Amino acid sequence: MKYKKPLIFSALVVIIPLIATLFISKTVKPFKNSEYASTSVMITRYDGRSGGTGVVISSSRSQSTVLTNAHVCSLLKSGGFIRSDYTKGIVKSYQVSEVHDLCLITTNTNFKVNTVIADSQPEAYDDAVVSGHPHLLPNIVTHGHFSQKELVHIVTGVRPCTIKDVTTPENVEYCQHFGFVPIIKSFEAQVVSATIMPGSSGSAVFNSKGEIAGLVFAGSGEFGYGLIVPYEYIATFFEIELPSLRHYLPNGNNAAPSFDGNKFNWKNACLKPATTKIKKVCELVSKSLLLIK
Repeated sequence: MKYKKPLIFSALVVIIPLIATLFISKTVKPFKNSEYASTSVMITRYDGRSGGTGVVISSSRSQSTVLTNAHVCSLLKSGGFIRSDYTKGIVKSYQVSEVHDLCLITTNTNFKVNTVIADSQPEAYDDAVVSGHPHLLPNIVTHGHFSQKELVHIVTGVRPCTIKDVTTPENVEYCQHFGFVPIIKSFEAQVVSATIMPGSSGSAVFNSKGEIAGLVFAGSGEFGYGLIVPYEYIATFFEIELPSLRHYLPNGNNAAPSFDGNKFNWKNACLKPATTKIKKVCELVSKSLLLIK
């Protein structure tokens, strides 16, 4: 019997490190396509019919945090899935930026990867790499460069008309034509030449050092160049905004309120004769769609 104890002890010495490796998270600065892919996750509603992309920021034994767009999080009011190439989790909570189109999701899964936020903004025409899930496909990595910045105006949603709206000159046309008031927001954006498509929303844009220097949030049409959240807004989100932002819970009474403008048939409404003001909104919708699949 005295010889069994060393054997049992030896087995434990081997088993414990093996168990520990199941929870180890690796910090990466991607260089190879497979490394870019390891940082990217697909975000969808439970029905899997719509969603976008996210990038894993940090991972621990019981959860991970994922950076994506606020308009992607707007799909998650009833919950949703977060999928990598190898594992799947659910949305526990999320925090929405009050400054730009950014959202941080907490999920119940260890994605075993950590990424690094750049410590300075990229120079125009530096190399850029986008890793995401356009059209909710398996991960696709595209290469391009950072270009200049511009101010963009985007229809981010709609709100029901109020009694005041139908008597206010600036909104009465919207209420008469659409039956609601479009929510038009202006964002500072940076252009990247890497190809993006619907579903690319929330894709990380890496600089040549493998650091996150932007996040895709919009584009022009079905297939084209991307508009990204500039680096300084991401830095501000993590360094200043997050500690004071509310945690929204899927299926909870504190879920962020919104009107589901995705169900509105913009195409039919914009085919009807309209004033210059209405045509301008239709033009914004057709040219500046947020990239949700």
